[in-house]
Amino acid sequence: MAHQQLTDRERYQIEALKEEGYTPTRIVVVLGRSPSTICRELARNLIQRVIRQVWQSRGQISEGVKLDGAMRRMIRNLLADYLSPEQISGGWNRV
Repeated sequence: MAHQQLTDRERYQIEALKEEGYTPTRIVVVLGRSPSTICRELARNLIQRVIRQVWQSRGQISEGVKLDGAMRRMIRNLLADYLSPEQISGGWNRV
């Protein structure tokens, strides 16, 4: 099977389904995509949400902001430790 990138429409669907409370497993079934594709997209969206909250809480514009690999790894590690995006962005305000 050839690998295909998610379309913008599929990305919007994933976001909408997640907001409606669908589990990643159910999203896989609805979209007919591989579990790893859906999980990667959900993780990427979560990291982007944290980044947006950090920059917005600092009064900075989030559009076009590029984070280095170290900061992205730090955010991933904090998410893996079960911290919420709100907790992570709140901690950045104290830095």
